[in-house]
Amino acid sequence: MLFFDLDTQINGSIEPLLNVAGGRFYMLADFYRPQSHASGVMVFEANRYEFILKNFLRQKDHISYSSGDQRFIELQVSRSGVPLRKLQNTANDTIFSYKVHVRDGNMDTIACPVLCYHGNPRPWDVTP
Repeated sequence: MLFFDLDTQINGSIEPLLNVAGGRFYMLADFYRPQSHASGVMVFEANRYEFILKNFLRQKDHISYSSGDQRFIELQVSRSGVPLRKLQNTANDTIFSYKVHVRDGNMDTIACPVLCYHGNPRPWDVTP
């Protein structure tokens, strides 16, 4: 299963994301805190992680959202014993951040196969 947030722009080949090793759960490395995970792009085995949604639905009224959904997902996967990996370590030169890599003129949008817009600006607010 390959998951993209709706504010993710695909400009090129996503083949490196389709070729990640099975039996693991992959999340983005947070662009500002690389030791943490982010949930804008994830790769995981279909039908294996429904427990994450079930646990969320059971706990949703008692969960703090200050760290977003990524922390909840990260904890659920870690507690299951499944290896949690960072996508950028596996799919090199595939996933980029608009704010980190493009906004200040460091890269062209088209040079980014997958471009994440985390927070503002949103992709629909940016002129290509």
